[in-house]
Amino acid sequence: MARLYYANNGVMDLKPSTLDALRRLPKAWDIVLNLRPLNGKTARELDAVVITQRAIHVLEFKQRKAPVTVVSDSRWLSGGREDRNGVRGGESPSEQVCNSTKAFQEVLTGKFAQLRDLTLPWVVLETLNPANRVGNEAHPMPTQDWHDAGWAKVIHGLDYLEALLRRREEKMTECITDMDAEHFRRHFGAKPLGQLTTQGVALLLDNRERLQNTALCLTTLSTRQVFETTTDGNGAFELQGMPLEAFEVTVPSLPELRVLPGATFKATTELLVMHVFLVRPQVSEERIQELLSAEMDRVRSDVEAVLELAQGAEQRLANLEGELAQTRQTIGALMGLPSTHDNEVMHQTINGLIAKVEELERQRRQVDAVTYLDPDVVRRDALSPLQAELDALATRVGALETRLDKVGQTATRADQRARRALDDATGAKQMANVAGERAGKAESSARDSAQSARQAQGHAAMSEAEAQRAADEARISRKVQEDELKFKQAVYLTEEERRQKRAEALKLSAIVGAVGGIISMQPIPFADNVILTPMQIWLVVRIGQFYGQSITQDAALKLLGTVGFGFAAQHATVALYKLIPGLTFGLGPFTVFGFTVLLGAATALFYERGSAPGRSEQKALMGGIKVLLGDRTFREDVMAMGRSVFKEFKVRGYKTGADDLRAVFDIAGERARPIGDRLERELFGKDGNRA
Repeated sequence: MARLYYANNGVMDLKPSTLDALRRLPKAWDIVLNLRPLNGKTARELDAVVITQRAIHVLEFKQRKAPVTVVSDSRWLSGGREDRNGVRGGESPSEQVCNSTKAFQEVLTGKFAQLRDLTLPWVVLETLNPANRVGNEAHPMPTQDWHDAGWAKVIHGLDYLEALLRRREEKMTECITDMDAEHFRRHFGAKPLGQLTTQGVALLLDNRERLQNTALCLTTLSTRQVFETTTDGNGAFELQGMPLEAFEVTVPSLPELRVLPGATFKATTELLVMHVFLVRPQVSEERIQELLSAEMDRVRSDVEAVLELAQGAEQRLANLEGELAQTRQTIGALMGLPSTHDNEVMHQTINGLIAKVEELERQRRQVDAVTYLDPDVVRRDALSPLQAELDALATRVGALETRLDKVGQTATRADQRARRALDDATGAKQMANVAGERAGKAESSARDSAQSARQAQGHAAMSEAEAQRAADEARISRKVQEDELKFKQAVYLTEEERRQKRAEALKLSAIVGAVGGIISMQPIPFADNVILTPMQIWLVVRIGQFYGQSITQDAALKLLGTVGFGFAAQHATVALYKLIPGLTFGLGPFTVFGFTVLLGAATALFYERGSAPGRSEQKALMGGIKVLLGDRTFREDVMAMGRSVFKEFKVRGYKTGADDLRAVFDIAGERARPIGDRLERELFGKDGNRA
């Protein structure tokens, strides 16, 4: 088996079957995954670099479910549509790997200079699909040979990966030594790929709905290495190659939901069975505790089902290997038949066999993973995060109940005082009546009796006032209790969670501001009011959702009056830059960007603490934004992101509905994350204070 390494930068998101294919390469070969040239100073990323004795193969893996047609190096179609990425106007997969290889060659200087001419670019289609085609006349794509689109070669499937790499380099001289490979790994900070396999399911906790085709992000705590996987149609997932260290799980596509267990995962053996639960903000802590307790038995059952695979593992592995080899042989024979080209029935048969291969490979990995493991350790690693979350929930629920008890006791005492005051008032009135009767009986003491009556009435009035105060105190106590219930989620909001929510709000504000700036440059009638303003209203609604607050667009418009400022000035400024010739190009777009980021920061603060920032805070926030806009690189990143999102927005006909805006801005989510993080650091600092 080949040695697999991962570089310090990049995201590990290769399919388990792809990692299996790379491991099956010769033992003398080294494979470095997710390598970025120039030590991370460029956005170019190489999925895999295979170092042999003769060459350095640069592999770009593509997961395509729809049929692919490779017309030329520069023109790829996927499902009948142009297949291009978002780098500098878009590149086909062939252009992408060629340009990435050129960037890679630029850093192979000094002691690596002899390796520059040994780099060979490839595009590898991970999924075997009989409907894949090549050329204008749509010929079947070969599986046992590469398709030569130009400089980059295209491999269809993973079964003949080693044979094709060897064939391309067979006329090259053996000149790369083990020492060269070691120096290469050290130079790029490559580390051995871990042996941890994680598998499980992701679902909504309150209704047990499985999350289909949902991306999960697993980040190690010590090295901040990121691994990604996607759930299948049943909400299940599998990820190989993680290091044996603690990691946390996030679901980027569902930021409004809470991920449980909140405790970090830590595996001490090479298999981790993990269940990821998502919870809606409105579900109470008590209900979460109840639901999570019920899930413990299901998790135990799933762990036991996995451990049962260890029984008769050796024979089971042999059977799976034999069935895999036979199925692959059948697929190869069917795809080699001339009648397969336009035969839909044959395509369906082959696709069914391909799905069977994927399932057999998954079963083989499972059996192999549990063969030599300690069942008790596997059980402990799977259940301990859930138990830790349950313990934390019990502590929080207990603290909340104690606090509510104290509030209830305060309200009870206030009610008792109110009743005593009312009793005193009743007694005082009775005394006044007695005094009046005595005044009528004795004329000689009429003045004294009248005086006594007036005093009694005064006492009665004082008692009534005290009763009113006690009643007011009871209402205040009840209000405290209601506030305690209303904001119980906010009580346990950590500073890191506040920072993450602010960064998410600023990321979305940066996207809206950037594309709004591009729109402000366009000759579109009333674009600033008809397009930009609905986008900013939607921004306020979306940020509220981050903080668990569901509001309508009308409520958001009213909220703009509370946290908004200067939006009339914003539109007037943009119009001025459009109408008066000679003004410096670009001020208008960055004015919209600055106002929108300021709106996002103010809205986040409003939801975070319940009040809008004061004038001095607004001035400090705007000062921080101006400093960032003074950074040329930052401005270029903002403009590039704005142009990219504007293209998609323009294609959709400038629609400003919530679903249209969410679909458009989700495209730039990951691209805007560094901008949002930087805005949060510059505007709020490490301690969370505003700049």
